[in-house]
Amino acid sequence: MTSFSNLIPLLALIILLLLSSIDGSDEAVVGGFSEAKTDDDDVVLAAKFAFKKYKRENGQEFTSAIFDNLTYRVDHCKRQIVAGTNYRISISIIAEDRCVAAFE
Repeated sequence: MTSFSNLIPLLALIILLLLSSIDGSDEAVVGGFSEAKTDDDDVVLAAKFAFKKYKRENGQEFTSAIFDNLTYRVDHCKRQIVAGTNYRISISIIAEDRCVAAFE
């Protein structure tokens, strides 16, 4: 039977590993979401796709003059790299220099 004194080094190692994993750093977790630049080419492309989809699905909410002049702004983005790339993008819809909608 294993004595308690033989387990102390193993317990110390486990505690050290647990403490080192909660150091509060902002390092990305493998497979987790991490910050992405809002002007990154892939982020811009994904935001453009989302904006076109938003306009297609919500066009009836705006008059045609406003609808034709809608623009968007990427406010924040996170990226997850797994088998492909996933994005969480916060977008503001701008009409006549005002934010008229926002979505993620």
